[in-house]
Amino acid sequence: MYSMESVAEKNPDVILAPDSYYLDVEKIIQKRPGWSSIKAVRGGRIINNLDPNMINRPGPRSAQAVKAIAGALYPELFK
Repeated sequence: MYSMESVAEKNPDVILAPDSYYLDVEKIIQKRPGWSSIKAVRGGRIINNLDPNMINRPGPRSAQAVKAIAGALYPELFK
């Protein structure tokens, strides 16, 4: 887990947001104080179309989760 401040400090290129609790998690992330300067937010690289049950729960589907993340990050390789 990262605090909101440490995410802003790390300035990631991509943010994975497999969260089913919010209707529009991307909009919520964009509204966080100080996050408008994060590269991922500025570049529209908030990936929220991942299955949270597969991504957030380690288990037998971990390999599928890795493939899903890789496909989200590099879609051109998974056509």
